[in-house]
Amino acid sequence: MKTVFPIRLKQARVMRGLSMDELVKRLDYALTKQSIHKYEAGQMMPDSRSLILLANALEVTPDSLLRPIGPSIGETVFHSYVKLSGKPLASIKEMVRDQLECYLEIEELCGIESKMVNGIRNANIREDNDIGSIVANLKKEWRLGDNGIANEIETLENNCIKVIEIEAPTMIDALSAMVGESLRVIVLNSNFTAERKRFTVLRELGYLILEFDPESDSKERDHLCNIFAREMLISSDRFKSLIGERRHDISLQELIDLQCQYGISIDALMYKAKCCGIISEHRYAGFCMKKKALPQFRELVEGSRYRDEKSSRFERLVFCALATGIISISKASALLNQPIEQVYNDLNLI
Repeated sequence: MKTVFPIRLKQARVMRGLSMDELVKRLDYALTKQSIHKYEAGQMMPDSRSLILLANALEVTPDSLLRPIGPSIGETVFHSYVKLSGKPLASIKEMVRDQLECYLEIEELCGIESKMVNGIRNANIREDNDIGSIVANLKKEWRLGDNGIANEIETLENNCIKVIEIEAPTMIDALSAMVGESLRVIVLNSNFTAERKRFTVLRELGYLILEFDPESDSKERDHLCNIFAREMLISSDRFKSLIGERRHDISLQELIDLQCQYGISIDALMYKAKCCGIISEHRYAGFCMKKKALPQFRELVEGSRYRDEKSSRFERLVFCALATGIISISKASALLNQPIEQVYNDLNLI
């Protein structure tokens, strides 16, 4: 406890983006800044009352503040459209580290090895047309077919890519990261629509498994990853077979049907129609102008119609380990950051 608690306390505080002064304020000054400093420095240990006060203020369970240190995950390097610094970056890194540590620990306890992703890696991707064959090979490797990916997050996690959802600032929709030498992680903002999550998680997958021309700049790589995401959601050949090789007008209902089946937004479908040459640049510009001029039309276009999805793999592993006696209920509570009573009720052995 003397070794673990100081580390866990600081991690939880940073994860919440709090300074010591801010934590004291959250505690309604029940503890002093000097006490918190001594706790984090390992110079003093809290009594049971203080432990509960800290856990409540930091929105964690007391057991999680005493959870043994798990496997080392190495340095996290983010790739993002948005440059983060200071407390927001530290907070996100700590949330990712905490959840990854729990994930790797339960895999280790269950005897599961986190291997490098089974992906298709092609050097010197220079053109948009290079993406189609890469996506086709990847779908073949992952046995996905061409009728849409039912649950992207489960699919990625089944192929050894960790997907972590966090409460993040609205400026961030997803981040991809290399942790250590081989672990690939996608961090997803839980506040966005299902369609936006599906697109961005696949865009970040592009960053993780594609090898770009060393001379390409960030804008070119962004462009290629966006193409990769749209092609993963619905291939160009499949799209053309459903919508036609060449169109002047496309009905909203046609696109809504595709949105509901493939989990891709109408905006992304229209942009793909332009890129595939199904509609002209002029026709696409007209669509954008109509959206801007007519708020009601824009609301229809931007409406979310696909079911929300998330991976339950981590929770499934924890409850499997609990049901088979690999871990105790207090350990499960610490890993899930849920009260013991809730874990016990959710276990519901049959």
